[in-house]
Amino acid sequence: MPRAPTPLELHEAFEMFSRTLTGSFALYVWKMQLLPHLVPHQEEIGHYIVIGRNAAIQSSLVCVRSLDDFFLPPANAPFDHDVLAHDFGFTQVGSPLGTPERTRINRMIVHMSYEPLWTSAAYVGPSGDGSFDLPALLALVGQRSVAFLDYCATTPLFSDPESMRKVGGLRRLVEIQLANVQAIAQLERQHS
Repeated sequence: MPRAPTPLELHEAFEMFSRTLTGSFALYVWKMQLLPHLVPHQEEIGHYIVIGRNAAIQSSLVCVRSLDDFFLPPANAPFDHDVLAHDFGFTQVGSPLGTPERTRINRMIVHMSYEPLWTSAAYVGPSGDGSFDLPALLALVGQRSVAFLDYCATTPLFSDPESMRKVGGLRRLVEIQLANVQAIAQLERQHS
């Protein structure tokens, strides 16, 4: 990092983290909040439903990948200006996903490549069918994110009432979303 971030920059960086973390649940917001309103109109707007689903899948996976970068140790950060959990003093650094999943997200989502065509893999599906197991990926980055939020709640940087409210609210939201994702995944496995 070229210089240490100021407290104001760290608060703004936390807001970026918060948007990315909540964005990682885009597919499940799509499935539970938006799709039910569109299904009755499927005949007229079916192609828009597919576009929305694909955008939600890509958004979720790009956010998962960004969160994975957030937890890298400084020596492994792709760029010296990346916002990292380490900048806040968080010491549980390291890729929650691991190299194989990071590489796979890069090849299938972040960069246009022939990988999806060569493997005939769907983007998201039941585990074991060649697609991403998004609930498992969300659990990995979600658990590390909860640990980061627990850490933030103990630091002077987030000791004012407004910051404490934001950190606590985000933690509760993540726990609820992770439980919802697992419940939806269980239902999808039962009906597939």
